[in-house]
Amino acid sequence: KEPCLYNFEVMQAFIACVETFYYGDFEKQNLVVNHEVDLYKSKSGSFGCTLARSVCEKKDENFDPGNWWATYGCETPHLRKLATRILALTSSSSGRERNWSCFGVIHTKKRNRLDVNRLNSLVYVQFNARLFKRQKKN
Repeated sequence: KEPCLYNFEVMQAFIACVETFYYGDFEKQNLVVNHEVDLYKSKSGSFGCTLARSVCEKKDENFDPGNWWATYGCETPHLRKLATRILALTSSSSGRERNWSCFGVIHTKKRNRLDVNRLNSLVYVQFNARLFKRQKKN
């Protein structure tokens, strides 16, 4: 099966992620994008060993991708660091809940006929006003 890194859009997003993660460090960006990813894509070194490949292909509910990268990504330390950081992220809906909270305050029974553009503008102003107050406190 071809890795998704051969997909143009996935690769563009990956490059943007590398540029952000290693911001200002062109040498590391270049190393990750032009060398370490090639090792991963071509299954060279530890990525090509039978155990590393079979662990990935096996459908195991106890499979831990972060642990896999820690074990087999030794030859690509910068890519390993990026991968383990991304895999350690937790998904959260708190940002969306805050957004819906702003909408709930503005879009009431009395104001349910607001134009979409006006509603979006009011939410934008209210959200940024709250953000400004919070930053001012700190």
